[in-house]
Amino acid sequence: MAIHREAKARLLGGTPSWRAQLAALAMPRSVLFGKRSLPHPNLSDLPGAGIRVDIVPAAGHSMRWENPSGLARALRLALA
Repeated sequence: MAIHREAKARLLGGTPSWRAQLAALAMPRSVLFGKRSLPHPNLSDLPGAGIRVDIVPAAGHSMRWENPSGLARALRLALA
C-alpha cells in the first residue's frame, strides 16, 4: 500500500511542487543530474530560479552505482 501511494504521488506531483519548495529555500541550492538521464525537462528551468545544476558524467539516475567518484566530485562542488 505504501509503495502504491508513493508511486501515485510521484506521478501526480504534490502541491507545492518540489521545484517550488526548492526555489523558496533561502540557502544555496543544487540539483544533480546524471548525463545519461538527459535531456530532462527541469534542466533549463532550475538555473533561472537560482538553483545550481551539475551533471554527473557516465551516469543516469543511479549515479552512486554508475559513477561514484563523479557523484562525489559533483557533491563536493555543490557543497562548496
